[in-house]
Parts: sequence; structure tokens; C-alpha cells
Amino acid sequence: MSAGAAWLAAADGGGSGLRLRLCAPDGARLAEATAGPASLTHGVEAARAAIVAALAQATAAAGLRPDAPIRLALALAGARSAARRRALTAGGGFGAAEVMVMTDGYASLLGAHGGGAGATVAIGTGVIAMARLPDGRVAEASGWGFPAGDEGGGAWIGLCAARALTRALDGRGLASPMTEAVAARIGRTSEQVAAWLLEAGPTDYAALAPAVAAAARDGDAAAAAMLDAAALETAQAVVALDRQALAAQDMQERAGPGAEDAPAPGEMAAGSGASAPSPRREQQKSAPDPETREAEARGAGSAAAPCAGGAAGPVALLGGLAGTLAPRLPAPLRARLVAPRGDALDGALMALRGLAPPERLPQEDAASPPRASPGDAS
Repeated sequence: MSAGAAWLAAADGGGSGLRLRLCAPDGARLAEATAGPASLTHGVEAARAAIVAALAQATAAAGLRPDAPIRLALALAGARSAARRRALTAGGGFGAAEVMVMTDGYASLLGAHGGGAGATVAIGTGVIAMARLPDGRVAEASGWGFPAGDEGGGAWIGLCAARALTRALDGRGLASPMTEAVAARIGRTSEQVAAWLLEAGPTDYAALAPAVAAAARDGDAAAAAMLDAAALETAQAVVALDRQALAAQDMQERAGPGAEDAPAPGEMAAGSGASAPSPRREQQKSAPDPETREAEARGAGSAAAPCAGGAAGPVALLGGLAGTLAPRLPAPLRARLVAPRGDALDGALMALRGLAPPERLPQEDAASPPRASPGDAS
């Protein structure tokens, strides 16, 4: 059987786990499987093991031979790093006839808008905002990785909640139903909490976010302020996409026809000595303290005014926290929300079948460290 007639498999992996879908050559779904965390940011070997396990599970469920020809698309958190992608596919490429690796954010973007223009904000363990512009380029915001970035994601919310507990324990803050719920998970004494903090990673912190959401629903003001701050971060990420989209439009208009190879917003043109100011870099900042930013968060409508009629197009919220944060977004951004047409597996399969272009990643250099992916927004 030729590679073109091979079976198709797509995997979507992040800090919380991996999903894999196996399809017939025409795209008809045959089987699905799940496995453990598969973020390249948190370990290439762990991701490889999860992919191998899910692929074996799916092929067995579909009754395929172990040596059946398969074309494989991997949409993974942390795949922005070229070094990690090479390390993942080194040594055989999972026995597949073809392996295509992309970020989970790009696959989600393709799936959400059916390959068309628009934006997504994936809010899970981490956060990534992406937009596919009319000229095919991709704009990005957030996704810098926890703890320095990924503001508004589950790990960030959990970190804020853990901070609230430590403040309540030593008297710098007030106890609340939220801090009690967090204490039930990580400890009620300074020794227990310190031990948990020493070992906790992004997934552990993200596991605290549901307790914050539940406390907010029950009227806990501190928990509500944290979710409002997270919604503000989401809005600011979309504003950054709008700015990049406007910059791209302006660049196209200035360059005229045949400018498809012009650099994306914030990237350096080949042979030039300088780059345009990058909206991505301008958005970097310290994680806000929800206790001191409640007023700003509740005033997010004015902070995110450019969301009205935004240049990045319609916005699909993705990830486990999308439903929690959507009602707290400023009205101009809520008006742009659309239901996603598909998910990351749909998007990865589109790219694998040639129904959407492969991801174009900016060239990395020593001055530009690898970005953590959306994805860890899964």
C-alpha cells in the first residue's frame, strides 16, 4: 500500500494527557485511544511513550496489523521547539510511513475554524492564543510557559490559589471557602503545604483550578476575583492578536502584491539589522496578584476595548476552562465568540490530508528561547 493510501492517525497531547484518533485513508473514523501526559515541554521520552501506547491501543481496537502503514500527525504541547521535534522523531518515527509534527495550538486553530481565518484561545493547564490571518500567517500571544507565563490558565489560577492559602496560613490574608478547599488538597499545616509546593508542577497546580471555580460559584469573592483576573488575561491575549493582525494588514498594504514572504509581525526580515516591535514581547509581564487587581479585572471592558470588531476575526475558546471564563469576558469579546467547528484532532487530520497548510514556525535562535506551547493548554 502506498503512503497516500495509508491509514491516518492524529494525536493531541499536552500536560494533562493524550488523545489519538485512527482513521481510514478517506478520513472515516475507526478508533480512538488515550494515554498519559505528552507535553514535549515536560519530557520527550514521556511523550514518546504516550504516543506509542495510544497508537498500539488504537490499532489493536481497529484490528490492524502491527506493521500496517500509517501516516501520523502529532499535535503536541512544546512542539514549537525544533530540537524537541527532532528528538521525538529520531530513531524510526514510530514505524509510521510519515510523521508530521505541529503545535497543539495550531491544530486546534485549524480545527476550530475549519482551516479558515479566525482566532482561538486555548485555556487549560496553560494558555495560548493564536489567529490564522487571511494571508495564511499565524499570530500568537501568551503561551510562554508556566510559571513565568500562561497567565489565566489552570496552573496560573492554581498558583494564585496556593498563594492565597499561604497568606491565610501566616496571617497576611483571610481564610475563605476557597482556601479551605485548597487546604483539603495540599495540606493545612505549613510543613504539609511546603512539602506540596516543593514537588508541585503545572499539572498539580492546574488540579486546584476546579476548587477555585466551585468556590466562585458559591459566592467566594476571592475566588471570583481570581477568575476575573484570568478572564482579563484572556482578553488581553486577544487584544495582542488584534494588534498583530492589524500590523500584518498594514505590512501587506505597504508591500503590495507578491508580499507573501514578508516577515510576520515582530519577526526580523532576512538581512535586516532590526525588527519591528513585537506585540508578543510587549505583552510579557509578571503574574498579577488577584487580591490587588480585582478592580482592574472587573473593569476589563475598558482594558480590552480593541476587542470590538477585532482584526483577528471570530474567536473560539477552547480547553477545560473555556466555559468557566467565557461569562466573565468583556462584552465586546463575548460578542466575537463562536463555537469551535472541530478540535485539535480534526485540525491535525486536515493538515495530514493536505486540506490545510502545514504549520510555519519562525526560525529559533539563541536570543529566542523555545516557547512553551498552548498547550500545555490541554
